[in-house]
Amino acid sequence: MKNLSFFILFALLSGCTHEAITDLPDETETDGKTISFNGFTLKAPSNWYGFKLQGIDSQVGGVTNAVDTLYFDFGWYSYDFSDLQPSLYTKTKVKVNGKEALIVKPIQPGQGLIGIYIKLEGEDRFNLYGVSKNEDEVLRICKSVNFL
Repeated sequence: MKNLSFFILFALLSGCTHEAITDLPDETETDGKTISFNGFTLKAPSNWYGFKLQGIDSQVGGVTNAVDTLYFDFGWYSYDFSDLQPSLYTKTKVKVNGKEALIVKPIQPGQGLIGIYIKLEGEDRFNLYGVSKNEDEVLRICKSVNFL
């Protein structure tokens, strides 16, 4: 049910433009701690912690600092941000730990989803997304994702 709610939220936002993010921070810039999940880790500032949610066909959960929350979906049907409106979002293809990734962020900081989508080998896909005005911190967390 939660996956359906997230999909409905994404469906309401449609399309994206393609722009380069020239200031995408390197994963080594994230001070703090490594948070481990089944199949991947990420680095986040020390005041962030991980949590898991009940998924039906994928692993779902997130990380939060009690102000901002980033949700992840790791499975076959993870949303690829293809429906976000071009007038409201930018899309940029980058490499994260050697894997092709798509970064999306709102044109107006804090006014929409910011996140990452990665198509892995086979059928597996991954996304990590949230709404935050602290885009640099979110981008550092996204860039730090490492698959085991």
